[in-house]
Amino acid sequence: MACRTPERSAIEQQRYERSRESTRRSNGKVIGYIAGHPIIRAVLHDLSSAYGLTFHDLKRRWDEQRGRCAICRRRMAVYRGTKKRNDVMQVDHCHNTGKVRGLLCADCNSVLSRAKDNPKTLRGAADYLERGGV
Repeated sequence: MACRTPERSAIEQQRYERSRESTRRSNGKVIGYIAGHPIIRAVLHDLSSAYGLTFHDLKRRWDEQRGRCAICRRRMAVYRGTKKRNDVMQVDHCHNTGKVRGLLCADCNSVLSRAKDNPKTLRGAADYLERGGV
């Protein structure tokens, strides 16, 4: 049994432990498949908590984008498994509103993040590359 926090009575602690164990068992359950890969409840719970996505929202976006990054169009993996981290799907969202914009590969999501989602910075970077530097 885990350490009891001082704020919980013994009965409350037992209820908490039973609830945690029940959640632990149910979180491994497969709730659907995307591109043949199982999506387990724990993963969807994280996406739902962070972005308000349901399984159907995620599947619809995946299908709309045909499993490709919305920016570079590279094929993505649904989950890491044996794939490299940069090939795995990530949920892109506006940090101000929380609204989901699309599914990106880790590389493209990182570029947006490092540019602080600023279109002027990204256009400047593209211009810089196109003119070959300074």
